[in-house]
Amino acid sequence: MKHESSSAFLNATALEPAHTMRELRLPSDMGAEYCQPYNIPMGSELILLDDVGRKFGNFRSAGVQTDDIRGRVHVLQNTLSENTALVSDYQLAEMEKAKRFFPREENPDWEVSDVALTPEKKDKAERNLAYAVAIRDLAAERGVEAKRGLMEEAAAKLAVSLGEPKPPTYNTLKKYYEIYISGPYNLLAALAPGSSSGNKNRGYSDRFEQLLRACCHMAWQQPKGTWRTVKRIFLKQLEKPEFADIAVEVLDADGQLTCADITIQRRFYAVDRYTRKLLRYGGRAAKRLFDGRTRRPLPDVVLDEVEVDYTTVDANVWSDDAPIAFGRPKILLFRDRKSGVLLGYHIFFGNPSLEAFLAGLHHAIYPKDMTRFPGYRYPYFGKPLVLIFDNDSHLLTDDVKHACDVLGIVHRAVRPGEPTDKGAVERFIRTLNDYLFHNVPGSTQSNPKRRNLFDKDKQMAVPQLKLSELEAFLVAFICGEYHVHPVGGLGLTRVMKDVPAYVWSKSILDVKMRPPVNPQTFIALAGHRKKVTIQNGMVRWDYLTYAHPDLAMLETRPEHRAAEPGVATTTYDACRSFLGIDRITLIDHFSKRTIEVPICDGDRAYATGKRLFQHEAALKKYRAWLKKEPLDTVDLQRAFDAHISDLDQMHAVRNSQKTAEALAAFHHDMLKKRRTSRVVEVAHSAAASAKHINYEDPLKPEPVASGSMHDAPTNPPSTPREVYVPDENGNLVKSDPLAESVPKRGKSPPEPVEIAVETDPDDDLDALLDKWKGYDK
Repeated sequence: MKHESSSAFLNATALEPAHTMRELRLPSDMGAEYCQPYNIPMGSELILLDDVGRKFGNFRSAGVQTDDIRGRVHVLQNTLSENTALVSDYQLAEMEKAKRFFPREENPDWEVSDVALTPEKKDKAERNLAYAVAIRDLAAERGVEAKRGLMEEAAAKLAVSLGEPKPPTYNTLKKYYEIYISGPYNLLAALAPGSSSGNKNRGYSDRFEQLLRACCHMAWQQPKGTWRTVKRIFLKQLEKPEFADIAVEVLDADGQLTCADITIQRRFYAVDRYTRKLLRYGGRAAKRLFDGRTRRPLPDVVLDEVEVDYTTVDANVWSDDAPIAFGRPKILLFRDRKSGVLLGYHIFFGNPSLEAFLAGLHHAIYPKDMTRFPGYRYPYFGKPLVLIFDNDSHLLTDDVKHACDVLGIVHRAVRPGEPTDKGAVERFIRTLNDYLFHNVPGSTQSNPKRRNLFDKDKQMAVPQLKLSELEAFLVAFICGEYHVHPVGGLGLTRVMKDVPAYVWSKSILDVKMRPPVNPQTFIALAGHRKKVTIQNGMVRWDYLTYAHPDLAMLETRPEHRAAEPGVATTTYDACRSFLGIDRITLIDHFSKRTIEVPICDGDRAYATGKRLFQHEAALKKYRAWLKKEPLDTVDLQRAFDAHISDLDQMHAVRNSQKTAEALAAFHHDMLKKRRTSRVVEVAHSAAASAKHINYEDPLKPEPVASGSMHDAPTNPPSTPREVYVPDENGNLVKSDPLAESVPKRGKSPPEPVEIAVETDPDDDLDALLDKWKGYDK
């Protein structure tokens, strides 16, 4: 497109518009009773900025109201969303102080800040201000309205003192005075002479600029291309029919270009130096000469850029309820670059595919179901703007790119030979393997050479993790360790650390809005399609039965044909999601609608929670055992029950490696870290400080006393657990100075407890025994 000033982003209209006041994060309203009111005429417009200068709101004043609580407030209406908000004078004062509030001027020249005036314009503005002030002072001295005669008299006196040959004309003086009394936001800018309107020649169309830019790039690709090469290529392109509209715009009757050569020269030399070297000499030469340009800063807000990568887990995985070994799994990860948060993941087997990618993206976009993982929170989700991939051939396919295009996501690959462009997710993968999976008993490690370093009795390279355990390990590490501890590269500088959860909570308020996504789009992109028939209101697919009342209604339609001699049964298109086999989507081509058909009650226990690869592995195992096809899920489960010894053998290997105990210990450590790392507010009072603090769970309320005299608390709330005081010999002994203040409640507990009694050096043994007997009574 046309080249614009490098400082254009500083203009408020170039920022992202805000639709609500919440996006602008106004300062708190306090001290309004001591605030001077602002004069904002009804119908005038003003601009409010957020606290970081990324968003702006254009508001129109709808008057002033008096609130019982806040006092005088301005009614501001957003010109974009038509939302109305109440803003107090104190809030406007705070925003004006922070340079976040300024009125919208009628004249665009007045919106220039006084600081931005050149010395010449500033001198002229101050001279014009002097004339306006002279007119004001003379009118105030005489107590009359400023008329023509008074203006000319005041101007003549000032011109003599300034040494000017003659004062400005009456119309000019009137303009200066009216500008002055109107009180513009930038007074000197309003009184400064106006700018020239600039080049009045018409600009070229966007299609002209796009074609000329492409020709410039083609010229830079040639070893000795110049601006003349651009002109020659441009004329050849105009001969093509698809550029006929541009030819009409820039060619005269003789077929000559009407645009000047200087225009082509400016566009040719406007290409930056890095792109020049890239087009002419290749990527390696450009990176060698301009290595500083290859560094990529963090995005402004979360969900702007998300890195995608996968790793192979160094452990074998098998089914939870059947003797089926799936092998070494892979985990696809989606990491937000701004906050470092893991937006989502997907566990799969085999090579990365479109199904695995869409399953992980589905997990990243939508809220997580954490019912299977009590004690953990995973509140991070959202649709990314850009997905960054490495140059793995499995993730750079046309299908993956097409899926991103359909979902409105930009597909971007890192530069070849530059793995550091995606180094953060690479580092996370290495941490995940070293910290988590390599420490699990029975780990296969990353290669055979490293595996040989371990003892043979650890039984490397055998199945030892169930699929549910693998996901539990992963969730415990992500939610209990990674998200809540400092991570490098997220702080104020790239070498400083910050906590991913904290960075997300700060930046999520500035995230860009997104349109809704139809979840069925995922099924349309990678779902399994098949022609099915309806029989008795049910559909059979891979020995699973799906039923829905709407299927019975379809069978009653006159267009539907049942199985009869000589008549073909009506078939319907059905899709099955890669996320689970517990439902299918049937397309009713008569009414052009879709029907979600759930699994029938008889197969629900088998299909709930199972993914397609698990069902396919179960069918493969059944065929290998019995050399035939199963009848239904009952027949499938009966075969697994007959081979229960294989499952017992897998359990024995797993028990010998104590994988379950390792998982339980890891889960306990993660929960304990979360509890002990919480900040506890300490009360600074003597009474509150005497209470015992439960550091394991400081927010747990104290038990309420029942009121019974036989229900005495073991540790009274107001009594310290143990205190040391000096005895008669100067030695520190245990004591409780508040023991006497505790009310005596019934009999002592059946278990012996330690009771501190104040002693006196003059007491003899009989007196001490009397005190004990009195306490017992």
